[in-house]
Amino acid sequence: MTHTTKHTPGPWVVYTNPVTGSHVIGQTDGPPIVKLKAGQVSNAHLIAAAPAMYAALTAITDKLGETDAVIVSVMREIAKAALAQAEGSKP
Repeated sequence: MTHTTKHTPGPWVVYTNPVTGSHVIGQTDGPPIVKLKAGQVSNAHLIAAAPAMYAALTAITDKLGETDAVIVSVMREIAKAALAQAEGSKP
């Protein structure tokens, strides 16, 4: 399956302004994608995980129908990594 996306390529990261507590989401070497008010760190991590979740869902849907245990294990690890990023933790 071929996928074409128009979003800013990932990975996206969350930066927190130590003075204001606001959060900026962007690429490590690019301009900000979105800015959030202080206290919205969970939302920031969820938004920043969007490219990883998109990639995880793409990988999973591409492999649906295959029953090999190794493929299932790989899909599980991809999904876990995307969820960890969405939760603001490391996989």
